Amino acid sequence: MTYILETKDLCIQKGKKLLLDHVSIHVKEGTIYGLGGVNASGKSLLVKALCNSGVRFRGEVMINGRLDAFKHHNLIGIYLDDFGPLIAGNLYHNLVAKAKFMKVKDAHDQAVALLQALDLERYAHEGLTQSASVLSLEKIALSIIGKPPLIVLDDPFAHLSPTQKGLVKKVLEHCKKAGSSILMTSSRIEDFDGLADTYGLLVKGKLAVEMDSCDLKQKLSNKLHVRVDDVKRLCDLYPLAQVLDDGFVVIEDDGKVNKTLLDQGIKVYEIKRVKESKAHYFQNFLGGESHD
Repeated sequence: MTYILETKDLCIQKGKKLLLDHVSIHVKEGTIYGLGGVNASGKSLLVKALCNSGVRFRGEVMINGRLDAFKHHNLIGIYLDDFGPLIAGNLYHNLVAKAKFMKVKDAHDQAVALLQALDLERYAHEGLTQSASVLSLEKIALSIIGKPPLIVLDDPFAHLSPTQKGLVKKVLEHCKKAGSSILMTSSRIEDFDGLADTYGLLVKGKLAVEMDSCDLKQKLSNKLHVRVDDVKRLCDLYPLAQVLDDGFVVIEDDGKVNKTLLDQGIKVYEIKRVKESKAHYFQNFLGGESHD
């Protein structure tokens, strides 16, 4: 399969410590990839490596199979909280200038539509704002103007209210329908709800999970809560089992649970199917770390 963005064994090292450890991600064309991880898990470092921002790394970064694709800056929209488009003058003129740089013919119309979609019309002719949330929206707008083939957004929701997040999600969906592919990061897996086609999770610099949303949905609906007379033996049979405070044990339904427990002589008091939350599922991979 051809990916619009792919990394192969990406490593970033500081001294003897690997900050990114052989990370290989795969962003399919026309999709949204949500990359989660707690603070300092390596998300921003990965994005900086992808954006050719001076971070030294080993491994490969390819766009449409090309190693030199980042030389073509008009193909990529980039948002980093501490890096990226800096607003000088007013927002409207910057949007129009960026759109023209992207070789967009209807630069004015796109700028006006984006200002409306992100509720930024009142700031269109002002200088640099002091509000963190509005500044984030302005930089997101500058990143996606012109609907570039690839959009890379590092924690774009960090400073936004729920209402503002909703506006950005609608705009990103529109970009996707127009043909853009999007990689976005967040420390909150819930930020990707209703948006991501593929999920990744960085844990201490390593990619612990990469799966598409259909597989994740199947995983979340494939859980059983079981209350038995011998929890230890149940956990021996299902090494990934989780013991809850209410006495139930969470296991994956392999279609043979009832037969297995009967054959092993484990008495079942109660069994029920429960859909697991995305946050809880990904928490299992964090090994003591916790999402914000």
